[in-house]
Amino acid sequence: GSRTQWPTRSEVLAAIPAECFDRDLGKSLGYLAMSAALTAVIAIAAYTYIPLTLWALPLWASYAVVCGTVATGLWVVAHECGH
Repeated sequence: GSRTQWPTRSEVLAAIPAECFDRDLGKSLGYLAMSAALTAVIAIAAYTYIPLTLWALPLWASYAVVCGTVATGLWVVAHECGH
């Protein structure tokens, strides 16, 4: 059978544009603030407008998907800070 040839680490790094390795604290803090603000706005909106009733269960499920997606940005930052 044929074997898959995986790229080397240096080949992968060479394929990534150089600007992806430039660090920008201001830009990073902006993304952090945006992710935190969006997560808070979505949570406040859900708390304010979605009642705690059985018929609203599909709305809460939708909220969980949307808020979970947005909050993933915060999780990524927290995860990377642990390295």
